[in-house]
Amino acid sequence: MVVDNASPQIVAATHEYVKGCVRLYFRPKTPTEYRSEGMRPKGQRELGAHCPMPVFFLFNSDQLLTREDCRFSNGNLAAFGTPLFSTAAELAALDFKRIYHVGQIPNQDRTIIHRRNAEAIIEKELDLSSLEYIFCRSPAEKETLRHLLPAAISSRWNKKILVESKSDLFHRKWTFVETVELSSSQLTLHFSPDTWTPGPFDLEIQTLDLIASRPYHHKERTTVSGIRRFRFAREFNHFEVKVELDGDLAYQNQYRNDDDIPF
Repeated sequence: MVVDNASPQIVAATHEYVKGCVRLYFRPKTPTEYRSEGMRPKGQRELGAHCPMPVFFLFNSDQLLTREDCRFSNGNLAAFGTPLFSTAAELAALDFKRIYHVGQIPNQDRTIIHRRNAEAIIEKELDLSSLEYIFCRSPAEKETLRHLLPAAISSRWNKKILVESKSDLFHRKWTFVETVELSSSQLTLHFSPDTWTPGPFDLEIQTLDLIASRPYHHKERTTVSGIRRFRFAREFNHFEVKVELDGDLAYQNQYRNDDDIPF
């Protein structure tokens, strides 16, 4: 992993046993996600944590919580003294009202902040047999994920890779690419219009002509919000494009002009 999704100081305070487990939150929109989600300029990141393009794995809770090797908490496992539980009675007794609390936290109630980070953990590793869905934040990020996956894996999981619409998994307050339009002569990027972090970013666009095996490069220091169009110096019938903001991947995909195929 290139960047820690959580604060290194918080991770360092976590018990070694927990760090050796697969860790899953009971809920989305945790305090950790609020601190790290989205494309943020290097000078606007908090606590050394950054998750520019989050992807959610949603597991079947019945199958997960009834495993013999599953343990769960009533709060943040990075906090000293947070206990682990394993029985059905202990699960029923969790403070779900605070774990799933939504909205502004009254008087910065530390108990609610602690509860929102409640976790379920599995020792060592977790297979994907209980995986229900894989959610991306935008159509552009779904295209990026599918492009980066090996073909066999992409085909296997294709029906479960969705774009979040009504699930309300992401805060969506920081910069990301919403949709992308590609043609043989132009790249059009639709950035999140209401971002709290428009930049400035080092915007870098790398285009690889897959027929001539020739790379092209564009870089500028700029703010990003709304629609940005970039015309290519020449037309490409088959190319790969990669977009980065301050070195973080924002979009990657291929384009092929089917009109140019002679059959």
